Amino acid sequence: MKVLSVDTSSKVATVAVLRDGEIILEKESEDQKTHSEKIVPLVDSVLEEANLELKDIDEFCVCIGPGSFTGIRIGVSLVKAMAEALNKKVVGVSSLCGLINAANTDNVCAMIDALHDNVYCQYKIGNDYSTPDCKNINELIEELKIKNTEITFIGNGVLSHRALLTENIKCKFNEVEFSRASDLGLFSYKNNLKSEEAYKIVPIYLRKAQPER
Repeated sequence: MKVLSVDTSSKVATVAVLRDGEIILEKESEDQKTHSEKIVPLVDSVLEEANLELKDIDEFCVCIGPGSFTGIRIGVSLVKAMAEALNKKVVGVSSLCGLINAANTDNVCAMIDALHDNVYCQYKIGNDYSTPDCKNINELIEELKIKNTEITFIGNGVLSHRALLTENIKCKFNEVEFSRASDLGLFSYKNNLKSEEAYKIVPIYLRKAQPER
């Protein structure tokens, strides 16, 4: 099973090709302002270096958020277009799950900065996952205190709240800031996520865009 995975939810856009849970190749572009211009050439470059054509892809994987509203729309729209053209299915994976995969530990909390002391967050304690949400950092801390266990924090939401987390929770930190296409594909493979028809894949924002708020 060859999977093409795309993540444009952050300032670093990534594209990866995986085969049966193994990363064949991954490349990135760090200019968020031009994701719309660079993501297609990035896909082409990854396929070319992997000696594949788009028609060789069996399934697609895409980040459905949370993260950059514009970036998420770009990635989801592109993957849906490619999948529909080839009559292939798509797996939608959240950026939070991508970060959880990158942490590679049982007790982990993925945090993405949502500004004004808010974070997009999801945690995994043992094998149990919380519901992805957007919360005030103090609310999240109170929720995690009850778990009474050491937790590894990952994601750029950690940057502004590291001291507060350290003061209140027994914790460790993973320096990865953003999810990557490879982590989305690996999370999907490890958890046997079900692929869907392309039209069913929709972004998850967890809150309204700033103009709407």
